[in-house]
Amino acid sequence: MKNELIQVFISGGYVMFPLLICSLISMTIIIERLINLREKKIIKPGEINKLYELIEKGFYDKAQELCIASPGPLNNIMKVILENRTLLPENVRQLVSDTAQFELPAIEKFLAALSTMASASPLLGLLGTVTGMMKVFHVITTIGLGEPAALSGGIAEALITTVFGLAIAIPSLIMHNLFQRKAEVIIGKIEALSLQLMRKTVKMQ
Repeated sequence: MKNELIQVFISGGYVMFPLLICSLISMTIIIERLINLREKKIIKPGEINKLYELIEKGFYDKAQELCIASPGPLNNIMKVILENRTLLPENVRQLVSDTAQFELPAIEKFLAALSTMASASPLLGLLGTVTGMMKVFHVITTIGLGEPAALSGGIAEALITTVFGLAIAIPSLIMHNLFQRKAEVIIGKIEALSLQLMRKTVKMQ
């Protein structure tokens, strides 16, 4: 089985090597996002409840220490709120907005690369199809149609690269869309929680 897979890979020609790189990149990103792009890992309910409790009691320094001890998009935004809680509300909102623009895009990291792999893979497969058909036409030109075995190499390259490119692109595109949607939901919740905590902090001044 292993030898057969290697033979199929070799039959695809040189285009199979960039396709293999695309598949490894896509697989790595998908696994990393499945592990790290989880709402409970980014927005920890226990920490949110603890922050609420500390703010309610006026223990702003302890709340700030909690944010520093457990860095993340929400805690980093909350740390800015706590550090600047004596400023005017509009100034705090501006600082929160500036911090969010820096912190929140990190939730979508690697998604652009995954989208690129989804787009590049079928194009590479098409390139393999073209090179494979060029080999077929070259064989036809030189020795004619009387040697099916000579034609099989170019046909195999054309078909294998197309299939391999689509096999990479389809799951990459599906997972990219799922991750993008999940990231948007998480970002929305972080923005809502940040606003709630900011109002609570400012209100208690």
